Amino acid sequence: MDRRALDLLDLLARLPADDPRRADTRTRVIEAFLPFATRLARRYAGSAESLDDLVQVAAIGLIEAVDRYDPDHPGHGFLAFATPTIRGELRRHFRDRGWAIRPPRGVQELRLRMQAAESN
Repeated sequence: MDRRALDLLDLLARLPADDPRRADTRTRVIEAFLPFATRLARRYAGSAESLDDLVQVAAIGLIEAVDRYDPDHPGHGFLAFATPTIRGELRRHFRDRGWAIRPPRGVQELRLRMQAAESN
């Protein structure tokens, strides 16, 4: 990963919330890591969803990861933190959009827990 992008991420984490540079820095960080999110989205290509939709979902996961990342948390670099967040957003997208009938999210999650219990 580009060292400049990691430096921007570190700067973003250290800027106070009211700093006027924060919004621009956040945008630049997201743009710098967007190719990474796009690569993760491509792994899910070939489904009924278009690649453009998957890239948008991955971008949402990236934004969440950028907003929640704490560089002072020991043992995790940004990519190790962002990958599960982006993949989780992609999986959630498939879970929420993959049903012909749209049961409530709680019912969908219960079904997943039941499947996990049955496989044990």
